[in-house]
Amino acid sequence: LNIGRIDFRSDKDADVKKHTHHRSIQLEPVKATEATHEVQEMLRDALRPMLRQLRGLGALPNEGGAGYKMARFIDGLSPDIPQPFTLQCAQNALQAGHVVIDARKSNFAYQCCLKALVVCKMNNLLGFSAQMAVDYVDAQSDKAYVGAMFQGSPVLRE
Repeated sequence: LNIGRIDFRSDKDADVKKHTHHRSIQLEPVKATEATHEVQEMLRDALRPMLRQLRGLGALPNEGGAGYKMARFIDGLSPDIPQPFTLQCAQNALQAGHVVIDARKSNFAYQCCLKALVVCKMNNLLGFSAQMAVDYVDAQSDKAYVGAMFQGSPVLRE
């Protein structure tokens, strides 16, 4: 096989254009249903106490934009649930020992952070589709802390 050159052609080239059809992309935004909004409100109600506990233990970031946004959410001033990445950073800081916390409470803080991360991911996936959120919960349901979270919270049981 002796290949001398490879041409990359576009549908804008004159000789290629006559063999292509017109393409157009139209974005059709889909609004969330009322049921989705209700589920997100329930997730907010379940998440705020977890984040209050983490803030009380000193396990959440206090400075920067992420800390400000999280504080506004915890205090009920903002409906925006924190992004999973923010809680994952807090979890990594706990695991690495970058956060000064009482040694007796560090395991509790880490477990609470894991639970809050699951709720944040559920909300994040719910923004894409309800099925993605349900599939995520099904995949996580075999973990002990997720089962305990659903048993301990009447809001999440619903």
